Amino acid sequence: MPAFIKIKRSVFSHSTHHNNNDYDSLADLPATVRHELFIVAGANFLSQTGTGVMLISISVLALQLTQQVAAGPLVVATGALAPIAVVPLFNKLQNKVNVTRLMVVGDLGAFIVSVCLAILTTGNLISAWMLYPAMFLFSGCLALYQPALREWGANSAGDSLIAFNGALVMATQLGVVIGWAVGGVFNALRQPSLAIVLCVILYGLAWPIQAATFHFRKSRKVVNKTQTRGKTYSWRSVFSHLAGRRYMVSLVSQALLQRLSFSMFVSLTAGTDSSRSWVPGVANSAFAAFSIAGAYMITKSRPAKIVDKHAPTILIVGICIQVAFGICANFPILAVGCFALIGLLSTAANVIQTDAQTSWKNTGAGSAFAVIGAIQAPIQAVGGAILSVVLLKIDVQYVYIAVVLIFGSISVVFAILARLAQKQTN
Repeated sequence: MPAFIKIKRSVFSHSTHHNNNDYDSLADLPATVRHELFIVAGANFLSQTGTGVMLISISVLALQLTQQVAAGPLVVATGALAPIAVVPLFNKLQNKVNVTRLMVVGDLGAFIVSVCLAILTTGNLISAWMLYPAMFLFSGCLALYQPALREWGANSAGDSLIAFNGALVMATQLGVVIGWAVGGVFNALRQPSLAIVLCVILYGLAWPIQAATFHFRKSRKVVNKTQTRGKTYSWRSVFSHLAGRRYMVSLVSQALLQRLSFSMFVSLTAGTDSSRSWVPGVANSAFAAFSIAGAYMITKSRPAKIVDKHAPTILIVGICIQVAFGICANFPILAVGCFALIGLLSTAANVIQTDAQTSWKNTGAGSAFAVIGAIQAPIQAVGGAILSVVLLKIDVQYVYIAVVLIFGSISVVFAILARLAQKQTN
């Protein structure tokens, strides 16, 4: 066999798992862990729905209170800085308490912020300056919850981590779609205060569900592996091995690609043409539906094996289709179809994140994802500012394609290199 074919197979068909038994489905999880997963996925659906409602509502409130178009993005940018402050806090707390408590605290904090905003808005006591600390605290709570969720998954799922993450992605995507849709309806009716009240209800259901679940778990004789007390993790430890550093670059690039490309999404697909105003919503819904379908596939052992084995190739195909989406954005049906395929192929990105979780299991998966949030926040802010200037000179279609090619290529290359490094350490 020619040498270059051997290299190709090693790079593009490599899996970080050793044998078929490493691809367990959800049915292979212990019953107690599986029940916890379903309950946490349900709570995650509620909280993600609440998050979507809150983000739209705060942006609309900022616009109403200031009458300035730039106010909404500025409030959102304030929230993007929260992960930087959360990294040292997360590491300090993670080394002292169970990560499941951090998950509950994250949702409880978001609930408290929502209650305060609901009181201020319904009582006509809200001022524009209050939205900035509210957004910072709300985003900080989310930045605390997500790394804790990753750490809990890495320690609980065992060989079913791909299927485990697939179930969580399904709940998350469904919550995001419904949250943004419901928030959009409330704010179209010019009732952001009622939308925030709905957010209070959703988070008011989410955090007690998780708190009760983990409390009952602690009363059982069999102790789950999510107990992290006694382990000492540092954010520096995520850079301690080559695979981890490469995964870090890949996942940060992946996140920046998603956020920066999405910032141009409405301008690209609809622009100022009112006849195409339906395209962004339909395309987003198609993306979510196919993303949920892809996540469901990898909850089964055989599809999980196939996707994991060919993940780099699938990522490259996804980038090509995203470029095609940018090219045919002016053709609504083609654009919706391409974006739906991107959602389906995003399953490979979820698998790469799973590989990264496995790589960081002994150095703290939660710390790693907290660091990712802290790194991408300032880069995203600078990147957004650069994009806003570039878009004044260059057509959005060309800028979108350039962003996809640059960050997509970086993400894929470093994912491949990370897998090779992980294979050597295994």
